[in-house]
Amino acid sequence: MKHSNKYIPFNKKSEVIKLALIVILLLVCVRLFVFKTHSVSYVGMRETLPEGDKLLINTISYTFEKPKAGDLVLIHHPFDFENDLIRRVVAVEGDIIHIKNKVLYVNSEPILEPIGVEYADQRILPEEISFRDNIGPMQVPSGTVFVMSDNRDVAEDSRIWGVININDIIGKVDLILYSFEPIPNPPEFKSPYILPLFKIIYNNTVRFPSRLRWDRIAVDV
Repeated sequence: MKHSNKYIPFNKKSEVIKLALIVILLLVCVRLFVFKTHSVSYVGMRETLPEGDKLLINTISYTFEKPKAGDLVLIHHPFDFENDLIRRVVAVEGDIIHIKNKVLYVNSEPILEPIGVEYADQRILPEEISFRDNIGPMQVPSGTVFVMSDNRDVAEDSRIWGVININDIIGKVDLILYSFEPIPNPPEFKSPYILPLFKIIYNNTVRFPSRLRWDRIAVDV
């Protein structure tokens, strides 16, 4: 009796299954050891990375290269290790950094700030009161970077914490995967459960198209 050609022999099926499992395993390994995701839920990078952005982080980028000025990096908060933050590298090891009346200088050259950097407070605070607007000049030590928030007058960064060790950088921001408009006063899942559950389902189904920022899908940074 001849076998129909539409059936895959058992041994070939096994090979297909093995190949599929290997591919899945490789994807899982890449996800676990190369990339991670991070949700923005703070105002430190408000204009550059607004609340609701979902980011793809390359966790091995600095295994092969050193951080560069302008890189957006994910770091642990130096005093709250459960809290991760995105900050911008503005100076690397060996650089001389100086902030004078809010103007950033690196190696005595004023730096042209990238789009997204904002100054919400027009006051100039002297160095005796705060390092926010005046600091240095100081040299960035070997093996470290100086990071700053793009929301310069509001969020914490190396002006308060000091420099960040390169080994403490979790990874480099590679991509904005997608972005959602945050929901004001999102419903909490608590008793009575029916109404919050309905609101949660509604926000994530019916309101999905209007909440999605369509121009921030798969955007390079």
